[in-house]
Amino acid sequence: MKGALPYYRWHWRDYRADRKVQKMNYIERGLYRELLDECWAEGFVPSDPDKLAEICGCPKQVLEKAWQVLSTCFEEVG
Repeated sequence: MKGALPYYRWHWRDYRADRKVQKMNYIERGLYRELLDECWAEGFVPSDPDKLAEICGCPKQVLEKAWQVLSTCFEEVG
């Protein structure tokens, strides 16, 4: 993204106050942050579990289990 800022605003109070985040375990929270970064950098996160696991640097089984929670935090487009 040419001209895009090299950062995004992080509203930590909103993050910590979000009910979805409060219900996440520490693994889900870490994966969620990785996917937020990916979404900022690329404009989306893929729906393919293999690609998501690669982005997050975790085993596919870990990602698939966490995705049950994390998928509710992202909107499917197209």
